[in-house]
Amino acid sequence: MENIATIAPVYFVTGNHEWWSEEYSSLENDLEGAGVSVLRNSSELIQVKGSSIAISGIDDPARAEDSYAEKGIVSESIDSLKIKMSAEFSILLSHRPEMFSVYQDHKIDLTFSGHAHGGQFRLPFIGGNCS
Repeated sequence: MENIATIAPVYFVTGNHEWWSEEYSSLENDLEGAGVSVLRNSSELIQVKGSSIAISGIDDPARAEDSYAEKGIVSESIDSLKIKMSAEFSILLSHRPEMFSVYQDHKIDLTFSGHAHGGQFRLPFIGGNCS
């Protein structure tokens, strides 16, 4: 991570495995020490050629009891950021691709997520697990 952070800004958000490991605090400290911006329900404003971009990240809702509660947590986290208020373009980092409808409801311009271990895109004859 240290090498990557010298080339370009690096941003990180939690996933369910980070929470379940119960070692998130040490991971967060290590990442920040390597120059990584850990976005925990927070945003950074970036200026590019006179335009503003908000890059925001929300914590994974893995501690919720069920998927209905997870949707509420994700929605509240996005609401608290006021992403669209601060920039011309918004990028959201959130671990859960299955929450796309929530991101869409909040008018996020671009979302990056993970969590889909079998792949979010599947290529013919290759599939989603390309290792």
